[in-house]
Amino acid sequence: MSCVASCPIGYTRSSTECVKCAARCASCPGPANACAQCERGWLMSSTHADAALCQPCAPECATCHEHASRCTSCADGAHWLLPDTGECASGCPSLRQAPSPREQVCLACSRHCEACAPGGGMPACTILPGGALSCPTVPSCLRCEAPYLLLEDGTSCVSACPAGFFDDHEAAVPVCGPCHSSCATCMGPGKTDCLTNSPEASRRMHLAVGLGVGLSLLLLLVLLLLALCLLRRFRQGAPKDSDVPDENATVLNTIVELSLPGAALVTLATEFLALGEGELGSGTQASVFAARAIGTGASVFAARAIGTGVMTRLGCPETVAIKQLQASSATPLHVSLLQNEIALMLLRDQANIVRIYGYSDQPPAIVMERFDTDLAGLLHSEVELSLRVRLDLATQWAAGLEAMHASGIVHCDLKSVNVLVALKPDGAWHAALGDLGVSRNLHTDRASALVSAGPELNALTVLYAAPELMEAFRARRSLDAALYFPADIYAAAILLWECVARAKPWPGAPVDRVIACVLHGDRPDLELATGPVAQASPALAQNLADALPLLWAAEPAPEPDDMVFRLLHLGVPDRGPSTPDGHTRAGCADQPANQAASSVSETSPVLVDCSPARPPAQASRSPSSSPSLESAFTGPTRGRSPSAFPFDGTSSPRGRNWRVHLVSHLGAATIRVLFSRISSRGGGSALRQTVILGFLLDCFLSSALPPPISNLAGLAIHALFMLFRRFSR
Repeated sequence: MSCVASCPIGYTRSSTECVKCAARCASCPGPANACAQCERGWLMSSTHADAALCQPCAPECATCHEHASRCTSCADGAHWLLPDTGECASGCPSLRQAPSPREQVCLACSRHCEACAPGGGMPACTILPGGALSCPTVPSCLRCEAPYLLLEDGTSCVSACPAGFFDDHEAAVPVCGPCHSSCATCMGPGKTDCLTNSPEASRRMHLAVGLGVGLSLLLLLVLLLLALCLLRRFRQGAPKDSDVPDENATVLNTIVELSLPGAALVTLATEFLALGEGELGSGTQASVFAARAIGTGASVFAARAIGTGVMTRLGCPETVAIKQLQASSATPLHVSLLQNEIALMLLRDQANIVRIYGYSDQPPAIVMERFDTDLAGLLHSEVELSLRVRLDLATQWAAGLEAMHASGIVHCDLKSVNVLVALKPDGAWHAALGDLGVSRNLHTDRASALVSAGPELNALTVLYAAPELMEAFRARRSLDAALYFPADIYAAAILLWECVARAKPWPGAPVDRVIACVLHGDRPDLELATGPVAQASPALAQNLADALPLLWAAEPAPEPDDMVFRLLHLGVPDRGPSTPDGHTRAGCADQPANQAASSVSETSPVLVDCSPARPPAQASRSPSSSPSLESAFTGPTRGRSPSAFPFDGTSSPRGRNWRVHLVSHLGAATIRVLFSRISSRGGGSALRQTVILGFLLDCFLSSALPPPISNLAGLAIHALFMLFRRFSR
């Protein structure tokens, strides 16, 4: 017994002492048998008129309200609570209710909603002070009750669609579809389905007409000013030729190349989910990670409502690889290189070129085929690779390069780390060319302007760089367009040697030593490649010994018909891996050939002897013998005449052709004759003067502008002159 100032919880005051409340009563502010609040699992009894006593909840209820069988929580943790009836069930009904993501409670869908799916941000149910249960309603809806329609945002069901939408009862999920932007009301999504036009569309049409007329007049004035500026520039003297050829700096062609397909545009944040496996690869500009397409998940309304998803739209598997530019490296140049890689999606159906499924603008990224590793990591690992497997890998990446060259595209950065490989379910290896960021399309009249500067050689790229590429690097000038294909073939030869020998070219040598040795005529040791092949097939080894010097020669020579293609496809017995230990004979390394040379340091101490037994090769190849992959792998020579490309000898340094000049001048003269007859009343003498002066004006303007632009400028000046004469009379 002790004295207290007030009675504790569970007791009530009776004159001078604290009396315990009735059984199962948690609070009784009045008499002991007048309970105000019961313990958990008990509720106020309504059967005793003279006292408020506690009675137990039903067995299936952990807590209850109003009566024993109306549960506010279930005793069995596996059961789901139906808040509307207070029942505990084994699962939620399939219609008009959905399970809460936070607790074992079935939440009600919104009004007239037949099926819904709560998101992860749904709040939990709460018990009010009186003991009643309050649960939220699911705001988003997946399907409405008939005949209601689902609004585009998926938040409500309506009996009639609002303005700007039409009733789409034929869709998989009846929805209110948006009208065309030019429609105020419509009966379908197309422009021809409009019932009434939008006032904004009418205003836009009037604005377009006004702008068209005004801009046409402005264009005439701009052309006049341009002609005056060119005249002044001509008088001051011709400018110096740019270091970058015009065919490599044409803005128009770049715009055409980078007309990226809108259907392949994705939103990374909402359509893909990183798998959390870490980076598949990373560099100074970008990183690659695995991701899963989530555009067809149950939580995405658009995929459910329209019946399609990102996998269907892009034709991609569920798991893909995403190459994303790092935020610190998202410079305009790097973004342009990424867009250049996307623009080459025309090769996406070639099995040995990495398939690009889509791209993202923000952040700049590419959604592409997922591979296990790159060829460099596979060749210089402990994985057993038989000679047959290595030759098969070489055949695959060669097929990809051949497809690129057949389309007029050069890779420009062929090396083992840019060949991606994956192990197929049948145990075979699949190889494909990747990293097309610096690739160039030489099939167009003007090459891409994305990479018009001189070549850059880093410690890894220099191992595969052709002599003419090294010369351009030293001179800080762009490579001649006709030498891109030979540079690719040289890199393919080094990569073929690396595949067969399973060794790094020039291991441990710094960049400047590699450049010096290659320009001196040294190449990787042939014995390292032909040695393991000779054990399986002497004939194949001899073909390899004959083909490699032709492929990496400074001056390509004619080679036997179909040599390299037969070399790669000739069957050899599977004798397991062949990786002999040895040293390079050329003298540009003093380490074992199978040593991993993952990086080439500028300060590595290497003993170099660049004096081979054979005479040094020339450091550049003539354009007439520039190799293409088609002839290297299927034809008698690997040279390609420049006439096979648009860089023909009939063009001037600015790439203009005399045929274009002739057609442009004749067309301009014809237009002048017609215009002069209509606008002038002079006789034949005045007509001849007009045509002669116009032709001289065209010739004058064509000295600084391409023929079509110079003729248009001349016609504009002529039109202004004739209008001035007519109105001045």
